[in-house]
Amino acid sequence: MLKKNALCMIALSAIFFSACFTPKAVIGVPLDKEKVDLIVKNQTTEAEILEMFGEPVNKVMMGDQVQWMYIYQDSNVKMGLASSTTKGRYQKLDVQIKDGVVTNFVYGDSPMPTMKGSAW
Repeated sequence: MLKKNALCMIALSAIFFSACFTPKAVIGVPLDKEKVDLIVKNQTTEAEILEMFGEPVNKVMMGDQVQWMYIYQDSNVKMGLASSTTKGRYQKLDVQIKDGVVTNFVYGDSPMPTMKGSAW
C-alpha cells in the first residue's frame, strides 16, 4: 500500500511540475550598441555593415535603395498551471543603403512588454 501511495505521489508531482515550465526563444544575435554608434550616414559602407553585423535577416528593395533588417529577440515564457507570463528583449536595426553607402538607419532596443494571460 505504501508503494502504491508513493507511486501516486511521484506521478502527481510529475504532472504538476510538467505544467510549470519556462521555455526560452532566441532569434538572431544581440546587436552591439557600440557598433551601431559607429554608423555614419553617407559615410559607412555596405562592407563595413556586413563586417559589424554579418548578413541581415532580410533585404528589401525600396526604389533605388535597399533596406537591410537586423533583429534580435530573447524571450522567456513562464507557464504555470493557470497562467503564463512573457518577458524579454527586442532589438531591431534597419539600414538603408544606396550605391554601397548607408543613407539612413534606425535602431531600437527595448524590453519586450510583459504579457500575462491564461494558460488555457
